[in-house]
Parts: sequence; C-alpha cells; structure tokens
Amino acid sequence: MADELGRTVLRRQLGKELKRLREAAGKTTIEAGAYAGIKGGTVSKIENGKQGIRVANVRLLCQFYGVSDQITEGLLVRAVEAEKPGRLDSYADTMPDWFARFVGLEEDASVIAEYESEVLPGLLQTADYIKALRRAVEPSSTADDLRRSVAFRQARQERLSSPRPPLLHCVINEGALHREVGGKDVMREQLRHLAEVGKRPNVHLQVLPFESGAHPAMTAPFIMLRFEAADDLDLVYLEHDLGGTYLEKPPQVKRYEVIFGQLTKTALSRAKSAELIARVAEQI
Repeated sequence: MADELGRTVLRRQLGKELKRLREAAGKTTIEAGAYAGIKGGTVSKIENGKQGIRVANVRLLCQFYGVSDQITEGLLVRAVEAEKPGRLDSYADTMPDWFARFVGLEEDASVIAEYESEVLPGLLQTADYIKALRRAVEPSSTADDLRRSVAFRQARQERLSSPRPPLLHCVINEGALHREVGGKDVMREQLRHLAEVGKRPNVHLQVLPFESGAHPAMTAPFIMLRFEAADDLDLVYLEHDLGGTYLEKPPQVKRYEVIFGQLTKTALSRAKSAELIARVAEQI
C-alpha cells in the first residue's frame, strides 16, 4: 500500500502515527528527542508532517515508545518510501521552502478545490501568462528565472493529464478573466486555453459573475486539498506575499468546505462559465 501513496501523504501519516504512539507511551517531545538525538521541536515538526525523519530515528523512537516489532517494521517501510526523491525535486531552486511543502501536498492530492479572485489558477496558466505574472511580482527576474518558472509550473501541470489525475475544481472571480495580464494577445490566448482545458472530465471550471454580489470568500483566495488515502489529512492553503498558511484542523477545513460549496452554488454552471470565458476572449 505504501508505494501507492505520495511522499507527502506518507510523511504526514507517519507523523500522526508517531505522535499517537508517543502519547500512548506517556512521553514528551523533549524526552523523545533526547532519546533519538534530535530536538524536541524537531519531533513536533515530524509529527505534524512538516519535516521528514531519518529511518534510523524512526527505529529509535519506536524503541523508546515500546512499540512491537511488527508495527515498527510497518513504520520503517513508510519512512523509506517517504524519503524517496519527488518528481519535482529538481525545481527546488525555483521556490521558497514554504511553497515547497504546498507543491508536495498538491502532488499527492486527489481533489484540488480552488477559488481565485485576481489571477487564473496556476495549474491552468499558459507560458506567457506565467512570465507576465513573474515580471509583475518580481521585476528583477532574469530570462533564466522566467524560463525556470515556466518549466516548473508546466511540470506541475503535467499531473492533470497523468494516468491518475486529480479532480481540479476551480471557481474563478469574473474579474480575473478581464484583467489583461501580459497584454491583450497573451490574455486572449490564456482564456482560449482555459476554455479548452475546461472540457477535460477532471477539470471543472465555474465563473463567479460580477452580478453575484457579496460572497463568503471575499477576504482571500484559497486552495483546499483532499486526499484519497485519508480524509483526516485534508487541508486548506492560504497564500500571501511573504508565505503560506496551512489550516489543517477539521473545523477549519469544514468551514472552507462550506464556503466552497456556497461559491459553487452561486457561480455559473460549467456550461455557462465556458460560454462567458469564450465571450470575454473574443471581446479582448
């Protein structure tokens, strides 16, 4: 089963299980860290799935918690799988550490539910649109920076056409269709691309029209990731200029499930959204 799961899911599952075992043994993170030769804060990060753990340390922690050989071996298998190289590791130089975690989560998600208010979804952006955004956010970007940004984004997009693609369900504020990122020609091409990929069975696009008025997601865009392996791993990602925030507690995730549900009810249907996207593209 382990080799069917993504590295990030395995890491998070392993962390949750190690936390459960530590608490069952009545040990603190400081005590566990001292036994394994790592800091207590590192143990907390491992348990929360924010940091990987060496196989040797998994064995040491299992010894400290008095875990059976059978359970220990199962955890060691997960630890080995969780440390295998990821598909996008070669692009580590193109992203900050806080975003690298999101990329790993995105790679493992079975459902990606996204609301965007200002820009079009990253997994659906064209090369020229990506370059224009990068220039706007980071004016000092070199030609090589732009090339790497495009290559990285396109590598992420490849998963949508993989043998086991995720379901991508996006609600896009109508304003994002009219904002001419990169100029008229770039935006026209981008919208036509959006209309085309929206025909795929695993890509559901809905536009939230101007006339829909106030809605529950006016404060910020968000991405909700769901994982087929276990629903207790579902989370919400909020991004800002200096980093990203992860909401992982069930009540927090439930709140955004409700918000996204309200957005999908208010937004245009897939068919009407496709018509609007095509119409805006022709009007540019």
